[in-house]
Amino acid sequence: MIHQNFDPDEGIISPQMLIERVDGLPDTCVITFSKTVLDHALTHYPHRTACAYPALNGERTIWRIADRGQDMLLYMSPITSAGAGLALEQAAAVTGATRFVLFGSCGALDQQLTEGRLIVPTAAYRDEGLSYHYAPPDDYITIRNAGFVARTLQRLDLPHVSGRVWTTDALFRETRRNMERRRNEGCIAVDMECAGLQAVCDFRGYEYYTFFYTGDLLDPARSKYDLKYYLDRAKELKSAGAHVLGLKDMAGLLKPAAARVLVKALKQEIGLPVHFHTHDTSGAAAATVLAACDAGVDAVDAAMDAFSGRYSAAPRRWTPGRAARCRR
Repeated sequence: MIHQNFDPDEGIISPQMLIERVDGLPDTCVITFSKTVLDHALTHYPHRTACAYPALNGERTIWRIADRGQDMLLYMSPITSAGAGLALEQAAAVTGATRFVLFGSCGALDQQLTEGRLIVPTAAYRDEGLSYHYAPPDDYITIRNAGFVARTLQRLDLPHVSGRVWTTDALFRETRRNMERRRNEGCIAVDMECAGLQAVCDFRGYEYYTFFYTGDLLDPARSKYDLKYYLDRAKELKSAGAHVLGLKDMAGLLKPAAARVLVKALKQEIGLPVHFHTHDTSGAAAATVLAACDAGVDAVDAAMDAFSGRYSAAPRRWTPGRAARCRR
């Protein structure tokens, strides 16, 4: 059984065998999954390239940001425990960093508890494969620095809630029965990396700090970023003289059902052409693009097959039929 495969001995291949260390870099590294967050940081803070290391699907860059007395590293990670864990191992090997701070989106399992709050995981259900190669088998893994993260958010007066989370690699296999099981065990959110990254950091002796945020356009319990919020922003843009509305989902988190509702409402109530741009971070970009096309979107972005997927757009071959209805 896979959960019985833990072996504390060193692996046959180590990151240090493949990557040359760059000395003199900060010990703290911030990790994001969002291209939007990365672009924002590189736009608003002084930065330079700290290092880059080779990967099979392209070179990965790690940035160094020094501002207001803080000196840290930053990189954008692949999603899922396996991808994020591999990237963390490589980042640690090339930079020497031992403290990793990660934040990203998640799904809410207890909407009343998590609404309008950051989520601090205290333990993660190990419904993925990576952690079983870095830690002895168990249902949950403790997030050791959860208390520190919660106290820091409290000091900053940021609303937050602490609780168990469910880590799974299988985005499209989150069934209602399993969701109820995790809820009954006290899980308040579902993510794709937490358990695996905590196991990697425990095994290597690194410090891991993490928190999540949630968001869902179609969730009636979410009163701030609902459909009315986006329609009001669109009306403001039209009044300011906009000729086209750009619907930009840089993190790739817009769901197909939400895209259909949002695009249809924008077309009916605002009356401007809508250009939709998303990334395939979640693996659902093609379905989201098709839903937007069905709702009447005027333009969508897609990529050649060889350059599509993950951080890029959905492949063109998945969207030719309905996308042909769009003007572009």
